[in-house]
Amino acid sequence: MHIARPLRSFAVAGISAITILAGTAAIAGPAPSSASALYTAPPVQGVSPAACIGVGGSAMCFLGSGNWAGYSATADRPSTSFINAQVSFSVPSVNCAATATGYVSHWAGLGGFSHGAGNGTGLEAAGVTAHCAGGTASYHAWWETYPRPQADVFSVNPGDAISSGVSYDNSPGVHKGQYHLTLTDRTTGRRFSLWRSCAAPRCLNTSAEVISSAPSDANNGLAGSILPLADYGAANFVGARITNQKGQAGGFISRAWPIFWQVNQEGLSSGHTLATPGPAYGGQAFAITWQRAS
Repeated sequence: MHIARPLRSFAVAGISAITILAGTAAIAGPAPSSASALYTAPPVQGVSPAACIGVGGSAMCFLGSGNWAGYSATADRPSTSFINAQVSFSVPSVNCAATATGYVSHWAGLGGFSHGAGNGTGLEAAGVTAHCAGGTASYHAWWETYPRPQADVFSVNPGDAISSGVSYDNSPGVHKGQYHLTLTDRTTGRRFSLWRSCAAPRCLNTSAEVISSAPSDANNGLAGSILPLADYGAANFVGARITNQKGQAGGFISRAWPIFWQVNQEGLSSGHTLATPGPAYGGQAFAITWQRAS
């Protein structure tokens, strides 16, 4: 399994992993216009067979996907679930000269990863999507409760320092059973903070992930709906942190969740590598590197 080394520094000026407290007032500008709905669909199985190796007391397994690249921790049994996923990153600039039409989303989320975990179709996420159209780029922040589409909130710029996260409330109270979706652009000060319910028939929260992905133009989860991947160079993530329902927290490499996945994006027909994550330093910092257009 080829693991690409990061092409750019992990240093992300002025950002660190943060927790956005419940009840923070939402501050947002007008949503940018979108020609069609975008969906952060669960990973579409690629052509590469799954394989696992031991890393730091955990099993790191590899999976090829037609639309995801990044890391996902999965529960070892259906009764174990995750309640938080968060990360910080700077918005990568897309090269629309190389990919005149293309998309890429960078996000943290709960659920969606179903490989061997018995998960449903639910996926709750918050992140940033870049879109090349006619050689011109646009960038926007969004939240999503799949199978509903990404909900655009405000525009962002390449290089902006972003912190995003999703938490599940499993304690008694007004928000019990709901998801807290948050994103802060620490460069501009814009942010959103809102609560939403599961939009799928069931949301088991049996995975937590930090991903760069090609969105879909339909919520059917089929390979044919995956949109072309934009050239985003490298996305550098820091401060990745996940928490399970027992209150155990850490990066992707942890004895608390004995299996985590390195997901490599690949062409579904060619098998060619499209994007791949580098090593997860401390389980919390890694780069996802674009390799080629889909």
